[in-house]
Amino acid sequence: MRCERGYFIKLSAIACLIASALFAGNAAGSAAVASDTAGRAGGGPDPASGLPVTGHPAGVAVLSAHDAWAVGEISSACCMRPMTARWNGSRWTRVPVPHVSGIASLESVAAISPRDVWAVGWCQPAGSYQTLTLILHWNGRTWKKVPSPSSGGQASLYGVAATSARSAWAVGDNDGGPADDPLILRWNGRSWKQVPIPYLPGGSLSGVAAVSATRAWAVGYAFAGNDDPLILRWNGRAWQRARTPRPAGGSTLSGVAALSASSAWAVGSTNTLGPDDLILSWNGTTWKRVPGPGDDSFNAVAVVSARAAWAFGSTGTTTSTPVIARWNGVTWKSVPGPAKGDLVRAAALSPRDAWAVGTNGSGGSLAIHWNGTRWKTT
Repeated sequence: MRCERGYFIKLSAIACLIASALFAGNAAGSAAVASDTAGRAGGGPDPASGLPVTGHPAGVAVLSAHDAWAVGEISSACCMRPMTARWNGSRWTRVPVPHVSGIASLESVAAISPRDVWAVGWCQPAGSYQTLTLILHWNGRTWKKVPSPSSGGQASLYGVAATSARSAWAVGDNDGGPADDPLILRWNGRSWKQVPIPYLPGGSLSGVAAVSATRAWAVGYAFAGNDDPLILRWNGRAWQRARTPRPAGGSTLSGVAALSASSAWAVGSTNTLGPDDLILSWNGTTWKRVPGPGDDSFNAVAVVSARAAWAFGSTGTTTSTPVIARWNGVTWKSVPGPAKGDLVRAAALSPRDAWAVGTNGSGGSLAIHWNGTRWKTT
């Protein structure tokens, strides 16, 4: 599940640093691991997806049929570096990112225009065990690193949403004590600043959606004996916790998408007797659970109208199979997709143009596109 990814990211990041110290042996080896140039020299398109990566895409955003972005990580012998790729209508092309010391990954991307794109994630500087927030901005020519708060011991970002050049949100968690605490940052047109949220006994935020400067939602989980689904709502002045259904046995939310101030979807999974899909609908007043297509785990949701939405995830079994569900205005129904893998992020432009990215089940990348008739691997 998406919200669990932060926990494993931090463990794998520490493992990478230990392995790097043991096997690299010198500063030159560490520099080679962190170098984006080295990754470009050795990596070609993944034969299963067309994405020019050797790691995992973790986010996707679409501006037009000829302009989309995917972000994630490039995997080398033991470590990770941030990756971005751009779709021009016919193929994906790798786009260089600034050098980031140590190891890093991008987890989500939001596009406002061809000259205004945000990507967020985390980084762990060489020689340090501290995880810091990582934010990059595309200005139409290059990606540039933008300063961002990293309070506490281990701070990571997993979701980003933007509505204008002066308003964007990034969410994640901050492990500054015995448990993770949700973290929310806001872009005001000049800088990123941490925003207060209601007190929670621990938890994490994995997704965020915004329709205006005064309406946004962030989803994840809060720890209260079991993991409880967590939805925070921005009303233009403060973040407030929303009431949500609480399935027995615990559950988490991983993705959120909003159509308007009175229409939004959130998806995740419950922990009762194995994975079971959790789909919530916002009608402007309350969040209600909507029956899903089966016993699956959802990571992402994309919406284009009141009668057209998509949910993506996997079966959650050891031989993970991608799950795709479509909302037709009345019910959620399963739709055929790739044979293996896990879909983690999605974006939709219209009923005939949507994207989902993830892993292909063999350690490689997966990017699929909806053309109005079927899902096709690009």
